[in-house]
Amino acid sequence: MVDYDYNDGEPQAVIEDNRYDEAGEIQGEEALDELATILPEMNIDDQATEEELIEEAIMAFELDEDYDEIEVEVEFFNDADIDADDEDEDENNL
Repeated sequence: MVDYDYNDGEPQAVIEDNRYDEAGEIQGEEALDELATILPEMNIDDQATEEELIEEAIMAFELDEDYDEIEVEVEFFNDADIDADDEDEDENNL
């Protein structure tokens, strides 16, 4: 889970990553430093489709494309937003 907010000129971030069998959370400056190298890699704007948003998140965060569930929400400075959700259909059929 990544939460990045930029309100009133003050960025805030939290990163929770449990992909490697151990829960890890970083926040504050450490999380902001980590995201400073990741977020610029996401080539999206307020015209991006949900599929494009998910693809960009997978590439930028180096996620496994064999995920069970992914949710990406982006709000732009012009108040436009994109919410994208996708679940592995095989998981739903168990």
